[in-house]
Amino acid sequence: MSTTVSSQNYKIKDINLAEFGRKEITISEKEMPGLMALRNQFGSKKISMERLEKIQSQLYENQMQVNKSLENKTINVLVENFTDDKTQVFGRSEYMTSVIFNGKKEDIGKIVPVKINKSNRTTLFGERDFSSNQKVA
Repeated sequence: MSTTVSSQNYKIKDINLAEFGRKEITISEKEMPGLMALRNQFGSKKISMERLEKIQSQLYENQMQVNKSLENKTINVLVENFTDDKTQVFGRSEYMTSVIFNGKKEDIGKIVPVKINKSNRTTLFGERDFSSNQKVA
């Protein structure tokens, strides 16, 4: 015997199982007090989303500060490949930040010095620094 109860947010296929579900929750609350404490501590999805947005905003600001601090400096970049349009190469800094700059096919697979000219949150932009006395690995 199956009874379907509808609501805007959910459907209950068999209302006769409700009492069993309540007992399961009661047992879980006693057997997993840490889980219940987390539920009480972190609360609703709305609060969780607000916290997530706040953390993401702070991470964004931190990454922007780090990237801006690298502007006008020469860093070592491991060159990976050409960009999709084949006009520049891209690689990674020692902190795994993407770097796009003018380079040559011979640079791929090597660590080269790159002077950073500008940046955004996710990428550094620069040009190969041939005048650098910086030693690379």
